[in-house]
Amino acid sequence: MRTIKTMVAIFALVFLLPACGGKKTQEPTTQLPDVSEGEGMTVERTPDTEIGEEDVEVVDEGIGVGDEGGISERALSDMTLEEINAAEFLKNIYFDFDKYDLRDDAVAQLNANARWIKEHDSVRVIIEGHCDERGTEEYNLALGERRAKAARSYLVRLGVTAHRMMTVSYGESQPMDPGHTEFAWAKNRRAHFRVIER
Repeated sequence: MRTIKTMVAIFALVFLLPACGGKKTQEPTTQLPDVSEGEGMTVERTPDTEIGEEDVEVVDEGIGVGDEGGISERALSDMTLEEINAAEFLKNIYFDFDKYDLRDDAVAQLNANARWIKEHDSVRVIIEGHCDERGTEEYNLALGERRAKAARSYLVRLGVTAHRMMTVSYGESQPMDPGHTEFAWAKNRRAHFRVIER
């Protein structure tokens, strides 16, 4: 009996005394994602840490990039046409071999391009139709024109004013990839969007 009491006393000392020792446990930290465009910096804070104004980066909404990669009119007007086109706010769409009908991925990209064009009502765009190297030059010029016009027609249906868009066909003359493989040809069958006026 005395052995059991001794074991209970030791048990109490080992497990209960540290809990009464007044040692404060550390609060768990929360990792906050970095909202700046700098290096992969993160901020650690405990749940009761307050964030002051000096910790928050304020962005002028009239300048720079907005939601979904958009850009304000003010920032756009400060860019050259070369800079606007290099930024690729408007993305290419791609076509299947010997086709000019719009694939699902092309429709999704045209929806995004339409939003951007409508947000920037001073912008004018040229839509370039391109083909891979297979087929005659004349045939590819006609196919490139159909591709550019298919993209333009869809954008008009989405509410982009027709007079803000021009089309041109380059056929096979301006390949994105000069290779002679299916991979290269798939990149060359495209409609390319270029801003010509802002």
